[in-house]
Amino acid sequence: MNTILKINPLVRKNIETGCPVLSIETAILTHGMPFEFGKQFVRDSFQICKENAVTPAFLSVVDGVPCVGSQEKELLFLMEGGGLKKISHRNIGIAAAMKWSGGTTVSAGLVISKHAGISVFCTGGIGGVHRGFSKSLDLSQDLLVLSKTPAIIVTAGAKAVLDLKKTFEALEFLGIPVVGYRTEEFPSFWSRSSGLPLEAVASSPEDIVSIWKHHCRFGSGAALVVANPVPKKDQIPFSEINGIVSSAVSEASSLGVVGPELTPFLLKVLNEKTDGRCLKTNVSLAVNNIRLGAALSRLI
Repeated sequence: MNTILKINPLVRKNIETGCPVLSIETAILTHGMPFEFGKQFVRDSFQICKENAVTPAFLSVVDGVPCVGSQEKELLFLMEGGGLKKISHRNIGIAAAMKWSGGTTVSAGLVISKHAGISVFCTGGIGGVHRGFSKSLDLSQDLLVLSKTPAIIVTAGAKAVLDLKKTFEALEFLGIPVVGYRTEEFPSFWSRSSGLPLEAVASSPEDIVSIWKHHCRFGSGAALVVANPVPKKDQIPFSEINGIVSSAVSEASSLGVVGPELTPFLLKVLNEKTDGRCLKTNVSLAVNNIRLGAALSRLI
């Protein structure tokens, strides 16, 4: 697959020479943030990586071609484009054949990272088991790809719009280890807590890399999920956001919003119901994940 990837020459050189490279998903830009917020996130990401001597590799699909290492002006051009798709592992072949352009989700980003030879991948939050699963069977393919793609994924937990308990159980069932970064509780995207205790806590990037190396030695084919909670000053407490999420999920159900459109719809409604707080928290946690991801990339 790496022969059909369009890899930025500097990114390719650094991968081949063992210099630190960090891959970053882009569905957060095309389907998770308004343009001005996405623009600031891109600039902050490049700046953090520069400060850490790490090369950022934003992942996207342009005219059907998976791109690794899109530059700032290319990302801004992509975000301003119309008809952008949310591209996952499931439909990346369709995207190539139909010449689609769009942002990559966790599932597509992990697979592209693997084939490009990048070990650390950053996202906002992973997908999982949706609320009402027993009726809808709505289950994110992120879980399946995480179970069979060895990489470190830095995430602020799972999105609070999901059934967090079932998502956490699914991670365990699929053999996907989760380690908390300076937290004993699985974070829930906008919140630092969820009521779900973690069995392993890392106090430093070095601890995470040690776990990763031992994880690889035992031949596991799964990703290592690093649960990195949103900074305390920017979180929305779980007790507050949970009720708002339930209301938004009910609204989506009444309108018949399902499938790939569900999460973007819920994010939009939640941001409206919290007077923009959700969006600000989203940006904060995404930047926070880049900061940890850059530190890990230097140690791999």
